[in-house]
Amino acid sequence: MLPSVGGVRLKVKEMKKLYEEAGYRFKRFGKGDHEVWENERGEVQIFDGRDSMDIDKGLAGKMLKRIKPVQD
Repeated sequence: MLPSVGGVRLKVKEMKKLYEEAGYRFKRFGKGDHEVWENERGEVQIFDGRDSMDIDKGLAGKMLKRIKPVQD
């Protein structure tokens, strides 16, 4: 079950954990603080910022909607 974004701000580290649980894996570093993650279907997610940084509420909501479980 995905967490509600209501009034709580998610940290980059927490979002990475959710993406990892959904089958995404770290692929490579990008420019600056960027990290590129990819799942088995080739879908890519870019993370920007240090793990301790908050993710904007609107962006966090959009990122959570992109998480789809990998189907066998």
